[in-house]
Amino acid sequence: MVVCPGCGKENGASFRFCMGCGAGMPRRPRGLQEDAPAALSADETASLERPPDSRRSERVTWTATVKPPVPSRLELISIAIDGSATASHRLNEGPTVFGKNRGGAFARDRFMSPNHGSFTPRGERLLVRDEDSLNGIYRKLRAGDPCPIASGQCFRVGQALLRFDALKAKAPDHEKVAWLGAATDNVAGRVLIVLGRNSTGDAFVVPMSGLQIGRERGDIVFPDDGYVSGAHCRLNVEAGRVVIIDLGSSNGTFVRLSGETEVGPGEVLLLGQQLFRVALASR
Repeated sequence: MVVCPGCGKENGASFRFCMGCGAGMPRRPRGLQEDAPAALSADETASLERPPDSRRSERVTWTATVKPPVPSRLELISIAIDGSATASHRLNEGPTVFGKNRGGAFARDRFMSPNHGSFTPRGERLLVRDEDSLNGIYRKLRAGDPCPIASGQCFRVGQALLRFDALKAKAPDHEKVAWLGAATDNVAGRVLIVLGRNSTGDAFVVPMSGLQIGRERGDIVFPDDGYVSGAHCRLNVEAGRVVIIDLGSSNGTFVRLSGETEVGPGEVLLLGQQLFRVALASR
């Protein structure tokens, strides 16, 4: 405020004439304000600064350390129908998943699931695991070596898919009435031809004396399947269990794996329509 020198009335600092007497007010230097606040001290200035925002954080740049894959001592070699090698797949340490999601020839195989099976090297051995695929993983039998087969387990002969089911006599009911049906004496089980996921075709009894499968000779014959040998394989009962034996067939007998299975170099696996041979990789 500015006091008029004539009448003593207080006027605003910007007034040119007194509101009381009308006299002209003395001019003040430009920029000078009587009521300007005193300068703040350094401590007072610091107290008025904007506090840090706890929600704001500095940008942190992370540099990811990616370890390069470590090659294992094993590889899978793709095998054509004529038995020739077409490609090799070097396996790294740790699990490797094969399936349609891998692309290439795998994507064109309509019998292969997106993530079909995983392979984990363990030194010179390979741990094979079926990743809940629709059509499974099959292992080629060595000719003459008996392979135990469990009830419900599938096996492939040529283009045919078969399943073994164990059979046991059904006990009489609570009133001791026997069940009507074929006798199971001297019967180890049956072999069914699998037509689809939940459908089967003909069934064949497996007697205790065994059962043979082939294209020309046997209890089950596939005369029109060129991939089946004349005498292809046989189911025998040995020490109270059923085993399947390849009889030196040209194209082999394949048994579906269950759970995790270890295989070694030289063994052949079937995934969908893809054949692979396990081999030691060249250094």
